[in-house]
Amino acid sequence: MLNLDFNNIRLIKGSANDGFEEFVCQLARKEKIPYAKKFVRNGKPDGGVECYWILEDGSEVVWQAKFFCKAFDDSQYQQIDRSVREALESHPNLKRYIIAVPIDPPDAHVKGRMSMKERIDGYVAKWLEINPHVSFEFWWASGLTGRLQDPSNQGMLRFWFGEHEFTDEGLIRFNSSSIKDLGKRYAPKLNVEVEAVEYFEILSRGESLVRFLEEKLKQAEDVCGRIEKEKYCHEALEKIESVRKVIKQIKETNIIGIDKIPLDEFLTALMSLGEMVQEIANGIVDKEETTEEDLRKSRKIYELGIDVLHVYNDLHQDMMKLINDPILILEGEAGVGKSHLLADVVKRREKEQQFSLIFLGQKFITDEEPFSQMMKMLYFTGSSEELLEMLEAKAETTGHRIIIFIDAINEGHGLTIWQNNIRSFIDKIRQHPWIGLVLSIRTSYSPLILPWDEFGYNFCVWARHYGFGNNTQKAIRLYFKEYDILYPSIPLLNSEFKNPLFLYLFCEGMKKNGYRKMPDGIRGITSIMKLFFDGVENSLRKTKQYPSTIKVVEKTVRKFIEYTTQEGCHEIPFGKAVEVFSDIYPRTFTEGELLECLISEGVFSKNVFLKASDDYEECIYFTYERFENILQAELLITELQSDSKALEEYVQKMKNPYRIGGLLEALAILLPESKNVELYEVLPNFSRSKVVVDAVLYSLIWRENKTIGSHLDTYFEEFKDKEQFRDRLIQTIIEIGFNIGNYYNADYLHKMLISMPLSDRDAMWIPTLYRIYGVRSNIIEEFINWVWDESDKVYIDERSVELGATLLSWFLASTNRKLRDTATKALVQLLHNRMQILTILLNKFSTVDDPYILERLYCVALGCTVRTKTKEHLVNLCQYIYSSVFDVEGEVYPHVLLRDYAREVIENAISIGEDLSIDVNKIQPPYNSSFDYEFVPDEEIKAIFDGCGEYKNSPGMCCMLTSMFTEHTKIGYSYGDFGRYTFQSALSHWQIDAEQLSNVAIKLIIDKYGYREEKHGSFDQEIGSGRGRSTIPNERIGKKYQWLALHELLARVADNYPKLEYSWGNNIVNYEGPWEPFIRDIDPTIITHLDDYQCGSNPYDIFKYGTTSKFDSNGNQTGTGLGMYIVASSVNEYHGTYTITKVRDGFGLDIRIPMKK
Repeated sequence: MLNLDFNNIRLIKGSANDGFEEFVCQLARKEKIPYAKKFVRNGKPDGGVECYWILEDGSEVVWQAKFFCKAFDDSQYQQIDRSVREALESHPNLKRYIIAVPIDPPDAHVKGRMSMKERIDGYVAKWLEINPHVSFEFWWASGLTGRLQDPSNQGMLRFWFGEHEFTDEGLIRFNSSSIKDLGKRYAPKLNVEVEAVEYFEILSRGESLVRFLEEKLKQAEDVCGRIEKEKYCHEALEKIESVRKVIKQIKETNIIGIDKIPLDEFLTALMSLGEMVQEIANGIVDKEETTEEDLRKSRKIYELGIDVLHVYNDLHQDMMKLINDPILILEGEAGVGKSHLLADVVKRREKEQQFSLIFLGQKFITDEEPFSQMMKMLYFTGSSEELLEMLEAKAETTGHRIIIFIDAINEGHGLTIWQNNIRSFIDKIRQHPWIGLVLSIRTSYSPLILPWDEFGYNFCVWARHYGFGNNTQKAIRLYFKEYDILYPSIPLLNSEFKNPLFLYLFCEGMKKNGYRKMPDGIRGITSIMKLFFDGVENSLRKTKQYPSTIKVVEKTVRKFIEYTTQEGCHEIPFGKAVEVFSDIYPRTFTEGELLECLISEGVFSKNVFLKASDDYEECIYFTYERFENILQAELLITELQSDSKALEEYVQKMKNPYRIGGLLEALAILLPESKNVELYEVLPNFSRSKVVVDAVLYSLIWRENKTIGSHLDTYFEEFKDKEQFRDRLIQTIIEIGFNIGNYYNADYLHKMLISMPLSDRDAMWIPTLYRIYGVRSNIIEEFINWVWDESDKVYIDERSVELGATLLSWFLASTNRKLRDTATKALVQLLHNRMQILTILLNKFSTVDDPYILERLYCVALGCTVRTKTKEHLVNLCQYIYSSVFDVEGEVYPHVLLRDYAREVIENAISIGEDLSIDVNKIQPPYNSSFDYEFVPDEEIKAIFDGCGEYKNSPGMCCMLTSMFTEHTKIGYSYGDFGRYTFQSALSHWQIDAEQLSNVAIKLIIDKYGYREEKHGSFDQEIGSGRGRSTIPNERIGKKYQWLALHELLARVADNYPKLEYSWGNNIVNYEGPWEPFIRDIDPTIITHLDDYQCGSNPYDIFKYGTTSKFDSNGNQTGTGLGMYIVASSVNEYHGTYTITKVRDGFGLDIRIPMKK
């Protein structure tokens, strides 16, 4: 029998008593209890119970730990008695009561005194009188020791009674050492939040997950309550109860821990309820005769089903699987920051008292299985099972999983050891629920080590790291500040900067050259590259002590380029590279040593490549491909002297010419600058190939402005009708839009678009914006974020401001509500202290035939007028607006919102004392406009509708028409929501037949604005109703024209017809503005950007008194902290609920107040 001294038990929080209680609870959790269902840990005070198992029948087996290390005295007997009595009172379902004590009871009889056993038996008899159905037993020291001798508990034994391994300090030291060995791959001062971090929040099962689940449960409970009140939904009551049952189970589960959360059951219940509710809604109208009330009720109930499925969608994400199965694979390309991310997560967990172990793939240097190498790194002697048992015991003491991170499993001997051991390794981790696992791998190695057919989404969760993504501008700002580089006055939108490795190399090169300001053009990139190489040279020279006349890096790089150019490839097999570089200063570097040094310094990287024989081999290549492209292009231009035939032969010699896109891009940059010739002229036989066209297009970003001109338009002309080329051209223009001297800046776009008629332009421009803006980390959002976050902090040349504003203004034509609104507010941010540009901009767009753009430009003018700190240019702006909008011959521009914004600009200026030469009466309604439309008979619209044929033949026109039909339509099957609730509702405030105006609007949409099925139908079919969730806030082009028609007709009706006080009455009143009825859709004076949420990790903190999200550019609080507090207080007063729906790109709030009958 093992002899243990329980006085030597591991301390918890400095206490042996706490240690013993934790030890007993861990043993209790592992105890094999028949029909056990759920394990529960108690806090303090514990009510006589440390922990307990709930059995299938509801009865309980409970434990109480007493750290009494010698025979009990009277007070200790009394303590035990109190604990038992408390437990009997608070646990009516108690079945077994187990008391764990770290001694064995002596049974010696002393005359005149009861033995310890006799006294205990006496207490047991009294307890049985209270509840005779409970069995009482003791786990004495021998019983505890016996349990620890079980082979499955050897790690636990070692943790609690062995040498003090895996202490808090020991784990922190090990991780610090690993992170230190990452070198430049981890830079804590240059930390930027990335999307992939969300996975680790769920994996850790911390407070953020608790808040998220609480929010989703609240939303589910709310919608269940609303469904329950619908008389048509009684048959869904059983489904509602199923949802509520799972909600109760989740609420009873300890989220922070390892207890299984019934997420799958919750999703199943939600889906079943959502589908049934929608079936009920469909059933209401699935009959021969349907009333308007049926339609309304059906729509209302159907939307309840959508609300249920919204909760489902929020929870039905792959990352949510990490809650119950904490195995994560993080993949990404070289240099995107995988190592930095893992190190940062380990550090974050450390601050939150959550422990981790991080191992580096580069240290797995033998062919031994992974656990053996990990134990050597930890100086741990024993079995892998002991290791995992110890880690699990450690994790259970904290109440949080311990996560094992292994960074870059493709490095070291990873290709050998993981291919053969990865399955058993993960399976062994899965047997220990207190342990999680994160493996990071370079994308190109995934097919070899983690083939998708075996390790795909059904096996575990995968996350992809994309670099800085939408936070690229924040990263640039942070890096430039750290390296003391002046932040540029125009945004760096080149996709290269999304890659942390490139940004690091860029800043290192700038620093070593003493640059504080960015150099221009390709020479800047070339100098950065050469400066980086010089820095590596100095580092090697310092280590190897060779003379300054020796240029190891330069010579190696040249040999690499000569070899790859000769062979027509990008990479060299590792063994061949050792051979190629073997004659470079062999006295200084042993065989292969130079190559390993250059890999370590980041000049080259090592990776696997597929050979023709379907086999793989490890090769080396330039870590940053752009450097290779430039060096190879320089070599070719020097050697071939722009010989078209020789260059063409070289391209044809390549095994796969389309793999040399980067080289052609470099040639497209360098050839015009060095030889005054274009790439397509040097390669005439390839001039129309996509790879050459793309290369020339890409070169516009980097090459000198003087080499770019109208001759490229001639070349590009035949490709402009191709969607892919056009998208790339627009992205390029956005990238260089601010560049004053570049031919393809924002003015080029302006000239191209403003010359097109509205319907033709929208047919091309809106789908283009939709495609570009709809992808992850898109350049439009990055551009807008830069304007929003940075444009007020740096000096920007006035001409550059005008170009940036021109670009933003064209985004206002979009049917994406989010894009249009954020572009509007970005313009306010850009121009509110540059008012002189605003007048230029309004004049520049004065002839545009798109009211969507003009209306928002005047909206921007209002926002700028209210927010500007300088009034210097305000009078000029007001005079321009007055003369352009109000003091005109003929009609005042017939757009109800544009007029309102223009009027408010002038009225605001007057209110602050500006002296304007205007007739105030002219800026107030009613205005001069005609209403000379003839009412359109239903038969004419019906003919158009019937001419559409079936929906599939004319989806766009059908959607537009049915959306415009009003309440009592005689044309379609039913009214459209826009027609009934927006169009008819707004116009019914005048003494005119609002429903007949719907036909007029349809004719405007078709005849004036030019809606055509052949132009706009396919896009509108793809968009559908536009009722997608807030992440996809797109509308049809037809819907845009519906808004244009509504706002024009509202303006003309307000000018020419009497205004009713109430839509159901006859009392005539004066029309004051678009708040009667309210049709405004944005407040341009509020531009708070909540992407940088400053209220802490919990967004609901904003409802607390004194908490605000409003800060100025210097970080000073500008909000009072009262607004949202008052909102919450008011909602609570009326027993309502409030739910935050979004905190990015604006603030979304769902408020529901019970109605009183």
